[in-house]
Amino acid sequence: MQSNNTESVRETEISFPYEITFVDCPPSDAVRFQVEEQLDKLGHVYDRIIDCKVNVRIPHKFKAKRLFHIHIQLDVPGKRLAVSRDTPSDARNTVGAAIHDAFHRLTRQLDDFLRIRKDHHAGPQVVVE
Repeated sequence: MQSNNTESVRETEISFPYEITFVDCPPSDAVRFQVEEQLDKLGHVYDRIIDCKVNVRIPHKFKAKRLFHIHIQLDVPGKRLAVSRDTPSDARNTVGAAIHDAFHRLTRQLDDFLRIRKDHHAGPQVVVE
């Protein structure tokens, strides 16, 4: 049986609406805290974030390994960015590492979006000699 536990947290310093959903696992304050730390960092990268949804899936062990799945959907003006990250657990891959990696990838997408937007708004360069 698949369980969906949704926790909406909006009483932090994060300046945009967000939702953290736990799928196939009970809600975890430690995981929620790690996600919120990453959300706070995103808010410092770009202050016009419209909404963010984070799905954390930690299914039961399969063949003695556990997979961590993190999916993030970030809405900014004119664009939706999305990242999915699956990592098997081993000595180096923890749910925290999966969260960090997913947000790192999302931050790179956001940086690319901002760079393209800045280039687009800057228009052609005029050189005066």
